[in-house]
Amino acid sequence: MSAEALAAAPFGDAPVAVLDFETTGLDAQADRVCEAAVLRLEPGAPPKAWSSLVQPGVPMPAVAEGVHGITDRMLDAAPAWPDVWPPLAALLEGAVVVAHNAPFDIGFLRAENARHRLPAPVLGPVLDTLPLARQVYGLPRCSLADLARRLEIPQASAHRALADCTTTAALARALLAPLEADAPLSLGAVLALIEARRAGGPHRLATEARLRGGLGRPALLEYTNRLGPGPLLSRRLVTVRRIQGQRFEGYCHLAGEHRGFHLSRLVRVEGGPGFAPGAPPFGR
Repeated sequence: MSAEALAAAPFGDAPVAVLDFETTGLDAQADRVCEAAVLRLEPGAPPKAWSSLVQPGVPMPAVAEGVHGITDRMLDAAPAWPDVWPPLAALLEGAVVVAHNAPFDIGFLRAENARHRLPAPVLGPVLDTLPLARQVYGLPRCSLADLARRLEIPQASAHRALADCTTTAALARALLAPLEADAPLSLGAVLALIEARRAGGPHRLATEARLRGGLGRPALLEYTNRLGPGPLLSRRLVTVRRIQGQRFEGYCHLAGEHRGFHLSRLVRVEGGPGFAPGAPPFGR
């Protein structure tokens, strides 16, 4: 599928390539990939899981080894990047690329190809689960491990590439599910929502304006539950009394008490002038 077709298709109907690297450090220009993995998911087909250690050509720093447990000895017979790139490229081709903190992985991907004088990778559209969690839901702790714990996603072995791909795939499904309660979403719609929900973005500002327009009157709020276990979103009938900075206060009719809330975790407001109850939280 072309990049345009991938962006326009319902996300659940598009081929997906979940990408993850383990590296010798955090700087794509100075450090190297030491393990690569892709989990390819396509409707109606069994998952394709691929991973390989990668000979980085430099000694493994103790700090990096402490994170992922990959040692120099484990890498003695590992293939170099030029041998790893062809199967990796085949799994990425024609798919939506999904990654957690995608600029990190894609930065290393581009740097390794440039370092070895290989063609620049041609990638499909990218879904990054980090801003999806942070900007859409306002979750404050957004490491892969923190989000997996919040959403009760099992983690086989954190900081190994294929295990992190599996966790990221499950995370993407869990974060998209509440947004698709009414209808499937295209990737383009999801990416637009991530941008609109950033601080100062149009969806965030419109949601806050609806809240301000309904001060003193009960409004039905859809709000992110920061802590688990339990659903990611809850619906609460709240009479908002005061909005100050990034927080607001009001009477929660469900709890029967006055409570404080954070604007970044407010996903939807039903109530207030100019707002049609039951309308979706953003354009589909």
